[in-house]
Amino acid sequence: MDAYAILSFHKTDMIRLLQFPESLFLSLQPVILSSWPHGIQSSGPYTDTPNSFQIKLKGRPFGWTMNQDALGGARLVRDLFAFFYHHNYEIVMPFSTAQRLTSKDMLIFRPRAPSAPILPPREWLAIAPLRSDRLYIIGDSQPNFDSFRVSAVDPTPDHIVMLTQSITRMFKDLGLLQKSESRYNWIEYQLKGRPWLYGKEAGVKTRLMLLRLFQTLESLGWSCHTSVQHRTGNDDKRMLDTMFFSRPKDTIPNPSPASYTLSPTASELPSYSEI
Repeated sequence: MDAYAILSFHKTDMIRLLQFPESLFLSLQPVILSSWPHGIQSSGPYTDTPNSFQIKLKGRPFGWTMNQDALGGARLVRDLFAFFYHHNYEIVMPFSTAQRLTSKDMLIFRPRAPSAPILPPREWLAIAPLRSDRLYIIGDSQPNFDSFRVSAVDPTPDHIVMLTQSITRMFKDLGLLQKSESRYNWIEYQLKGRPWLYGKEAGVKTRLMLLRLFQTLESLGWSCHTSVQHRTGNDDKRMLDTMFFSRPKDTIPNPSPASYTLSPTASELPSYSEI
């Protein structure tokens, strides 16, 4: 077994694997079909390099447009992380070897030693900032890798309800929530101002808000797995990273009361409404 392996995203619709065993490549395809309703256009070896494979998807899960496919692509990547974790691969780091704004991260994995303890089952979550003011919580049902046919389990888990209620309360307490809405299989938050656009002092407000978000997730048992830039940008704009979290299954959350007031600074940062 090779010491390291790479999963990478190409163009708007391609996944490539390098140095993963063929058996894992074959097992991955039904997971993709379950997670990505548009399906697979083609798959097979890529170049003459051993253990090099490519999967071309229908639709554009890694495109630049801010549509339903973009959220479906984030859900697909979330389920890829769940799949590799289930098969005893751990993420080493995301990395990009290209300077183009249109380039995406590749994911470097390594297999755990056969003698290592079996990893406990976890559930997975994607949080995707999009446009200039939207944040999406993608935490619908997870695939079941132990069954022959991948199936959805527990489509409306209570922990997701608790999570979205806690995040909604956090944004309200911070005075940042414009509106929230359940759309398809995710929750859409529209935030006041344009937190993903502005820098300088307003950017400090955004970073403080992200710290409160991490605090809220941690109080409910979620820990950060990694973040990935998996979408194609253009010559003027780089796409934002999607954040991925996981937590042990059957965790009983015990959220602690917290004050979400944004700490004032000597420079008296402006509120979003003043930008």
